[in-house]
Amino acid sequence: MVAILRTLVALATLASLALSVPVHTSRSSKITFIVTNRCKHSFAPIFLPALPGKPSWSTLKHGKTERYSFFSDDYRGKVFSPLRQANTTTGEGATQGELDLYSGDYDISVANGFNVGMYMQLLGQQEEGYCQAAICGSKTCKDAYHKESGLMTASRKGDDTVKPNHSCPPTFSTWNIQFC
Repeated sequence: MVAILRTLVALATLASLALSVPVHTSRSSKITFIVTNRCKHSFAPIFLPALPGKPSWSTLKHGKTERYSFFSDDYRGKVFSPLRQANTTTGEGATQGELDLYSGDYDISVANGFNVGMYMQLLGQQEEGYCQAAICGSKTCKDAYHKESGLMTASRKGDDTVKPNHSCPPTFSTWNIQFC
């Protein structure tokens, strides 16, 4: 009888532990990136690393938009324009949009240079200070990191997550990115 009680207690303990461990579920909706070129010159935007299933983008002429949808819970990367001799391998010399699908964090960085203006927003219900657009039109803009943000290395913690960092619930799935 004691053995049966011990077994039942052990099973109950295991069940309660299993319920207390957070389970990461896959995203049930597609992520969509809408990229618009408002610059005078044509270019193909660069995502590093490349988006799942999309190794490169077609060249966007002035005023043109391209959409791409995919499934991912954990993509973390940056996007930039190769205009004005920005390094196409590293993004050096470019205004960079940084994003993390897992956390819903996003920002613009000019820590490695500025080449064109950028607008970036995870679309969802907008609230003051939450889900707001990241906008940078010059190398001195206030809505961009001027030193490494830490988002690409996941080293950003505590006070580092304040503006110019932006955040939305990671369940929001449509990203609007505009250059110039």
